[in-house]
Order: sequence, then structure tokens, then C-alpha cells
Amino acid sequence: MDAAIWVAPLLTLEFVGVTYYVYVWVSKRKSLKDDNAHALKTCGTIFDPRPESAEDETAVLGEIPFGHKVLAVSRTAVFAFMVGIQIHVYITSRQKGQQFLFFTIWTYHLEIVFYACAVACSWFHLTRRGVPEKLLRLTNLLYAIALPMSLLVSIVYWCILVPQALSSGETQAFDPFSFEMFAQHAINTVCFYLEFIFNRFQVHDHHLLAIILYTMLYCGFIWVQHLITKFWPYFFLKLTPAAFAWYNLVFLFHFVIFKLVHCLSKIKQHKFDLSNRIHLEESQEETSLLDA
Repeated sequence: MDAAIWVAPLLTLEFVGVTYYVYVWVSKRKSLKDDNAHALKTCGTIFDPRPESAEDETAVLGEIPFGHKVLAVSRTAVFAFMVGIQIHVYITSRQKGQQFLFFTIWTYHLEIVFYACAVACSWFHLTRRGVPEKLLRLTNLLYAIALPMSLLVSIVYWCILVPQALSSGETQAFDPFSFEMFAQHAINTVCFYLEFIFNRFQVHDHHLLAIILYTMLYCGFIWVQHLITKFWPYFFLKLTPAAFAWYNLVFLFHFVIFKLVHCLSKIKQHKFDLSNRIHLEESQEETSLLDA
């Protein structure tokens, strides 16, 4: 506790400094307004036809008829599966009352909210009613946060937390190899990257700022709850002198994962010419979404 008195303020100053630096960096690279406008034109599914020809549908591997319908059904199925898994975890978890202290649960719920929004986008699109602009913006933002976070959580779980739990005998609190753990630290990640392959959402530079703020919100929440419960959900979050190394390592890992996902997104953008492709409901004067 003594170390926490000076470690927490110094880490807070570092977080604020990093956030400001990233904001300045993003602002210099590209206008947020331009990125948002571009994001609106590239949401949905890569199976959607080009605006100049309603007959031309291009998929990842050749032409797949009704690709947007397949994406809508797959999103609905993944959403139902993830909700079912989380309900089961609520009922059977040995860590009663502590589930929301774990970053896994935060991210898993974020993924569920994304899939709920993505399902809504798909069905709006299929019914030709036009996808609301605010829903598209929200879905793209959730996607850009959850996509790298899903991979990060899975890597940290299998490479750090599981070996640490096995070596320290903490497996009495949870079974690291249960189906629920696989569902929340592997299956969900696979589903998200299949989604990445088949949709037209993109990850932009300014989304890094959202990821930093999301992670800082979690850290702040954990610090406050520790004052009440004296519980640390992860050993590397403890406010000890070693916290500087752990926190910086974790934040660096966030950046590396984000840049990996960002590069993959740019490759997808160029390979499938997403910058020149828009929704069917944006045809003609491209006003149905932008004026929503």
C-alpha cells in the first residue's frame, strides 16, 4: 500500500502523457473527420456490389452469392453463442461477484455489444431500410476496439496467466482449460478474425486513442475497487515498484497488437479496393447514410 501512494500518481501522469502524445500524433497524421467519413463508406460486407453494377459481387475467395446474407446469419449465430456462454459463466463461475473485475469479461461484453450492433447493421442492410449513420459509427468503433483486444486477451491468457496459474496452484479458483475459457479466450478470437476477413469495417489510426482510453478506464476501475476489496484480478496490476515495468510492457503490447491489426486492415483495404466501395443504399447521390 505504501508503494501505491506514489506509484499510482506517477503511472497516472504517464497515462495522461501517452494519451496526449497519441492524440497529437493522430491529429498530425490525418483528420479525424476525414477518417470518419471514410469509415462510413466502408462499413458492411465486402460481398456488397459496387455501386456502378448491382450484378458485380466480389468475395474474399472468388464470387460467393448471397455473401451479405451469410454474414448476417453468421453474426447472429456468433452473437447467440457468446450470449449463451456468458450466461453459463454467470451461473457456474466459482468467482461469484468478481467476474466484472477481469479484463476478459470487459472485452467479452464489448464483443457481445459489437455483434449485437453488427447484427442490426446486417438486417437493416438486408431489408433495404438503410443503416442509421450513428449505428454504423458505433459499430465501427466497437469493432476497432474489440478486434485487437480480443487477440491481446487471448495471448496474455495462454502465454502468461495460464502458466502462472499452473505454477502457483491457483487452478482451484478456475479451470483454465474448461470449454468456457476456450470460448472466451480462443473461439471468440477466431470468430472475430473470420469477421475481419469477410466484413468491410476498417481500423484507423485514431482508434488507437479509443483503445488507450478503454484500457485506462479499466485500470482506474481496478485501482478504485482495490481500495474497497483489496483484490487484484491480475498479478501484474499490483501497484508495486515493479508496476512501472509491467504496466509499460502491457501498454507496449497494446500498441504492437494494434499496429498489427491496423496493418492487416490496410492490406484488406488495398486488396479489395474498399475505399471505392459503398453500400447499395448509398448509391446514386450517396445520401441515405450520410444524411441519416
